[in-house]
Amino acid sequence: DRPGVGADEAAPDVTQRNLSAEDHMAMGEAAIRSKKWSGAVSAFKAALDQQPANAKVKTRYGYALYKSGNLGDAEAQLREAVSMGAISANKYLGHLAREQGDVSGASNHYQAYLRSNPPDAKAIEIMMSQMTQ
Repeated sequence: DRPGVGADEAAPDVTQRNLSAEDHMAMGEAAIRSKKWSGAVSAFKAALDQQPANAKVKTRYGYALYKSGNLGDAEAQLREAVSMGAISANKYLGHLAREQGDVSGASNHYQAYLRSNPPDAKAIEIMMSQMTQ
């Protein structure tokens, strides 16, 4: 025993261990799959606190904010992610712009995203053609 530390404090509960950014990312992805948006926001925020310069974490955090309805913060995070080189953040900025009726803005973001040859290019192209009909 260490002096001044009670038995309860000496052995921390294993569930209280410090989680890594990767742990938080995994928790955020699981929350997204379960459509638990506030849980996803919390998990990605915790990951971002540990890795503020990680553009992928910032993109996922922005996406979770977007899905949770926090559009202003989502847009800010996603724009920052794009400025850090996260091309995929353009897709979510496109979704945001589309939902707000900004067809031109959405189209610009989707085109930036499509330049990266994403696996979902066909779906984005269909979405773009539906926007302009």
